[in-house]
Amino acid sequence: MTAQPADESMPAVFGSLASGVAVTFTTRLIILCCTIGSSVIVAHWLGPEGTGALAVLNVTVALALQLGSAGIPSATTYFVAKDRALATAIWTNSLCFSLGAGALIALGVIIEGKTDSSFAARLAELRLHVYVRNEGASAGFGHSSPFNADGSFRIGGLSPGTAELALGSLEGRPLMNFAITRIERDGVVQPRGLELNSGEPQVTGVKIFLRYGTGSVRGEVKIENGPLPAGARLMVWLKKPGETESSFRPYNPDLRGRFLIEGVSAGDYELRVQANVPRRESPAASLPVTVVEGAVSDVVITVDLKPKPRQPVGP
Repeated sequence: MTAQPADESMPAVFGSLASGVAVTFTTRLIILCCTIGSSVIVAHWLGPEGTGALAVLNVTVALALQLGSAGIPSATTYFVAKDRALATAIWTNSLCFSLGAGALIALGVIIEGKTDSSFAARLAELRLHVYVRNEGASAGFGHSSPFNADGSFRIGGLSPGTAELALGSLEGRPLMNFAITRIERDGVVQPRGLELNSGEPQVTGVKIFLRYGTGSVRGEVKIENGPLPAGARLMVWLKKPGETESSFRPYNPDLRGRFLIEGVSAGDYELRVQANVPRRESPAASLPVTVVEGAVSDVVITVDLKPKPRQPVGP
């Protein structure tokens, strides 16, 4: 009997079946132990609400990876097992695809400021609202979208015009901790909104910079030279020194003149108070404030209601 030569076209078998099963079983066991340990730590650190929000984010990410991978992991395993000589080419193609897809997914939200353990849960509660103005008309019906776990977003059905972006919460609760600091498109700041042209079916390269803060400013407004007239309102807001407009929404103190501004990132600010008095000039006052993350800054600011002397009119 003559021996038949081995078929060189058949791939070689690397390792035995028993060793492969042992390595796979050990690896899966280690992964399971790490998953259980991390789950206990995360649940203890975030609490029930934060753990639920994190679970939703993890499912979203897993689904995005499953759809966005385009079957490359399975195809890589198949072709490398079929021909080891293709490993370098397959690795290069996979790396190029990952870098390209990663750059596309990264377009979206960029967070400025330090984050804490509740950051993921608070980000999951945000919604981005878009209102489009057409030729000077007021903004019409708005479109909204939640932020994905990686900070990306997608909003469709927008008509041509100037798009104004605003933040909101999923359940309509007052928005805290987050504020839009600036909007960029292809690295250029868009101070007056995004221009949507009729010949442009898709707008890409948009980045929204959000400020995230855990500091607070607690204060009291005192009135000098008379009580606040009937119909007058006090308005309180923060702004960065040198800013022409505040990125914080204005606050109304209570009947005792007390207020609390939460979700402020660390830094130096100017606290401004204005008394909107009917049929006369609105007196105002300002005060510098330094905010520290996770701390409350207490301030007292005084507004003088005494009318300012009229400036003489020149000849």
